[in-house]
Amino acid sequence: MGGFKAFGTLLQRGDGNAPQNFTTVANAKDIDGPGMKGDFEETTTHSSAANGNFKEWTPTLQDGGNVKFDILWDPNDVTHVGLQADQTGQVRRDFQCVFPTAPVKTASFAAYVDDFSFKAPVKGMITRQLSLKISGPVTIA
Repeated sequence: MGGFKAFGTLLQRGDGNAPQNFTTVANAKDIDGPGMKGDFEETTTHSSAANGNFKEWTPTLQDGGNVKFDILWDPNDVTHVGLQADQTGQVRRDFQCVFPTAPVKTASFAAYVDDFSFKAPVKGMITRQLSLKISGPVTIA
């Protein structure tokens, strides 16, 4: 059977120092991302008719997209306080997702916290829904 269980994946926030130290974001639930998506410019011209009525496209820029996740919010947790400060201060910070694979693989990227919303259901826990907007490349090593 192929594949790896996702349970145990860590989302970590860098401290901005050199060398960089990473701290695991506490109480992170499902993590969606990072991903990579290409932007394209339509380059269809009258000469494109030779290709039989099909649009033509040229790749332009890559976009790392967003990393979206929920946390079980703890207003006293240092990682949660730090993420809130990053969002209000518009701080670009290094993050990494550490996957429980063999060997371990890490997706590293810089990002801004672009959403940090509350969710307080009647039957449930107080959570914060976060979105990290990736700025630059995503590297996997």
